Amino acid sequence: MNGKDYYNITEQWYGEGRRLYSYDTATENSSGTECYNVYSTKQCGYNSDIIDNGGYYWFGSAYNSSYTLYWYATNRNVRHNSGTGPYGARPVVHLKSTVRVVGGKGTMEEPFIIES
Repeated sequence: MNGKDYYNITEQWYGEGRRLYSYDTATENSSGTECYNVYSTKQCGYNSDIIDNGGYYWFGSAYNSSYTLYWYATNRNVRHNSGTGPYGARPVVHLKSTVRVVGGKGTMEEPFIIES
């Protein structure tokens, strides 16, 4: 999941997209559209089944050349680290807008059933 994916997901849920981190920090911080180190807000993934799933995991988006962004489950926010922590990676699949979930729970035992 990169910054644009995160922005699109949060925009769809709340009508206001948020970036994981922006390199244009002066503009993005002042406008409030950045989620890095923003704690427990719906616009930044708090209480979302997809983003706030109770686990720590890496995003596919870099903070800078030395750090990678990850979901910090304890504080329920986006943070950065050198990429050496024992977290998993969350794959993201982009589907056409006509695809919908028609069954299942999204677990290993009962995976989602989708149709277009």
